[in-house]
Parts: sequence; C-alpha cells; structure tokens
Amino acid sequence: MLLTEYRRGAGPLLTLTVAALVWLRLFGLVLRFPGSWLDSATEVLTAPIAPLVFTAAVWQASRERRRDMDDQLGSSARAAWRRRGLTWASIVLGGALGVALVVGVAVVLLVARGAYAAPGWWWPLIITVLGIGADAALGVLVGVVFPWPLLGIVLGVAAYVVLSEGRGPFRWWPPFDGYWTPDAGPHSLIALTLGIGVLALITLASRHRMALLAVPSALVCQMFLDDTTSFWRVDPRAGELVCRESVCTSRASVHTLDTVFAIAKPLLDKVAGIPGAPTTAAPSNTGASLWVTGMHTGWDGKQLFEPESPRYKRLLVQTVVTARCAAHDELSAAASAWWTGVVSSPQEQAALARVERLSPEAQRTWFGDYLSALRRCDAAALAALR
Repeated sequence: MLLTEYRRGAGPLLTLTVAALVWLRLFGLVLRFPGSWLDSATEVLTAPIAPLVFTAAVWQASRERRRDMDDQLGSSARAAWRRRGLTWASIVLGGALGVALVVGVAVVLLVARGAYAAPGWWWPLIITVLGIGADAALGVLVGVVFPWPLLGIVLGVAAYVVLSEGRGPFRWWPPFDGYWTPDAGPHSLIALTLGIGVLALITLASRHRMALLAVPSALVCQMFLDDTTSFWRVDPRAGELVCRESVCTSRASVHTLDTVFAIAKPLLDKVAGIPGAPTTAAPSNTGASLWVTGMHTGWDGKQLFEPESPRYKRLLVQTVVTARCAAHDELSAAASAWWTGVVSSPQEQAALARVERLSPEAQRTWFGDYLSALRRCDAAALAALR
C-alpha cells in the first residue's frame, strides 16, 4: 500500500529532486570529495530540501479537497489518521530515498579514502531524516487545512524562512574554529522534539484526540532548544597529527595527506640542508614548518581548480618567507618564487631573475641568509640581500 501511494503520488519526482539537491550540496558539479564523515553528514543536513518536501506533502495531502472527496472518504471505515499517515509516509519515503542514494555514493568514497570518522558523526544524518518527517507532517497538515494548495505552499515556505532567520538547517552548523563533534544529549533532544512534532502534526491533521497529548509534549521539548543550547563539543582527536615522513595533516583532514605529501615533500627536499629552512610540513602557521592548510580535492584525490597547485605551494611557504618586522615584499616574493617555482607577476620574475643569476650553491646560501635575517628582523642584512 505504501509503495502504491509512493508511485502514484509525488514520491518518484521528490526522490529525484532531493537526490539532485543533495548531490549538488555534497559533490557540486566538479565531483569534489566531501571531506570527513562528519563534514559529509553536515553537508547533507544543510541541503535545501525542506521546502521541497513540504511542497510535495501539501500537494499530495490536498488531493481529497481538490477532488471533493472529503465527505466520501470521511464516511468510509478507514480512519483519517491512517490516510494522513500513509500520505505522510509516502513523502518521507520519497525524500529519504533521495538522500540515501547520494549518501550511498559518499560512503563508498569515504571508506576508500580512509576519511576520519568523528564520534557521533551520524547525528546530522539522523536529524536530516527526522527533519524530512517533520517537514512532510507540516505539509500534510497545511494540505488538509488550506483549500488552496498554492497559498498554503507560499505561506509555509515564507514561515520556514522567517522562523529559521533565513539560515534553515544551518542553525545546526558547528562552530568554524577548532574541531567539534555532535553532543549526543542535545542532538537526542532535537530528535525527540522532531519525532513528537511529527506525531503532533499528524494527529492534528487527522483530528485525533492524541493531539491533546502530542502537541503540548512537542512544545515542552521545543522550550529546551533555545539559542543557548550547545549542540557540539570539542573533539581533541580530530586535531591530532597524522604524518608521512615529515609531512603531517590533522586527523580530520587525513584524506588529503596523499595530495599534500605530493606537493610539500619536493619543497622540503629543495631546501634540505639549508640552515634555518623548515624540515617539516604541518597545520601550524608559526613559520617553523610549511603551513598545511585545508584543500578541496576531487574524487580522484587530486586538488581541484589548480592541477599544478601554484596557489597551494605559495600558501605552504607563506609563513616561512613573509617578512613580519619590516616591509620587504620584493625579497619575500623572490624567496617564494625561487622556492616554489611559481611566479605571479613581472616584478616577481625580475626579482627571481636576480637570484637565478647566482650559482646554484650561492642561491642556497642567499636563501639561508634571507631566512636568518628574517628571523632576526635585521633590516640592514635584508637590505643587503636585494
């Protein structure tokens, strides 16, 4: 019966549309790798599918009113809550299948690349499915109450934007600084609230007496989900270093280690043996090592948007060669260009040409002298290197 309702209603179209939106949110058009397990689950949560599920539910739940079948179905032996529940379940099935299709692809990629799985990474996926249920239940209620489905859809989507302050599911996004993992307590409360909310909305749509209990319960749970509730806790393990030889990434970014190693190791080898030159690459911007930052990679593990990685090479060496105590941009540009082989302007090309006129050994000496003068903030020594 559920599959029949799914096939004859908005289910198939909803599945395809939800799958397309989640795919674009997770992989984009460039087939990017989604990151860690938690990053992937959070991206799925923030896919803008709520208005779509709501719209499909309103349209499907309003069929009885559109076809003047209210009285006829109301006199049948089949309870109203069964009809509303079947409509709701078919919409949830359509949305959940769309999410599952894309998540299945992501799981294969995450396992293949050995991505980091933070504790409780699955909570955003649970909230996603329960959110689909809540959106569908609200749509069923609106479809039953409003005689004009289009008006109900417009008002419902407008209310969604207003109540979420334009952020939608981004309300549940983790803080941007540091490493975080879902806190099981608050996320359990979100799940409970959504579950009771579904029951409350369906019983209201069915005019069932259970609504007298479900609606107050949902409101009580919602009271605890204010802006002061902390949904996330620090994940110290995600910040641990994972290294290959002298190149390291954080555990949360371990899926990029192969790509970072291929870029950073030749840079370290080029300055090996030069006094003061870094011997490691790590996610630290102190200048003591190459600065490993986040990067976007594709399904194949290669860096997106810049196959030769010129920008990333410059980011790696930036904290090592940039002058902190005085303005010596020309020297910094020359050192960066000599080290990375990346030249971005005629001025850098001219500065690099002056260094390359020296012998290979003299070039290495010049670079070591530059790093030494940079650490001492010796303006006279830096000026002599021009």
